Amino acid sequence: WESLWQLLPTDLRILDPKLVFTSRVDGCSLSRLLKAGESFRSNPALLCVQTRSQEVLGYFLCSGLYFTGSAYAQPDRSDGSFVFHFDCELNLAVSPFTGANDMMFQADKDALVVGGPQPAMRLDSDLNWGFSD
Repeated sequence: WESLWQLLPTDLRILDPKLVFTSRVDGCSLSRLLKAGESFRSNPALLCVQTRSQEVLGYFLCSGLYFTGSAYAQPDRSDGSFVFHFDCELNLAVSPFTGANDMMFQADKDALVVGGPQPAMRLDSDLNWGFSD
């Protein structure tokens, strides 16, 4: 946790994190995950996913999401946003948003995708299958 916290932009480190979704309580549903975060859309977001092999991957978005009518997307502020991966020995790898394209984050009823055109991270609608590149 401390390793991730140090990577956040300094102006965001003063915020108190709030857990809004956990699959143990809320189930394995992307639509429930997105619904749980709706009241926090104007806030930064951190998603951590533990894999079956006990690795942890996820993303940090500096700004909240907006709903386009059919999907969630991230608005303009992407500086400081990144994807990350902890291996089983807790070695941390971080890939910051480069700005090479406009695809930072998108989620709809079928999938959550971070990065593009080759996604850095993707999760299915049941939060049961995904990958990180």
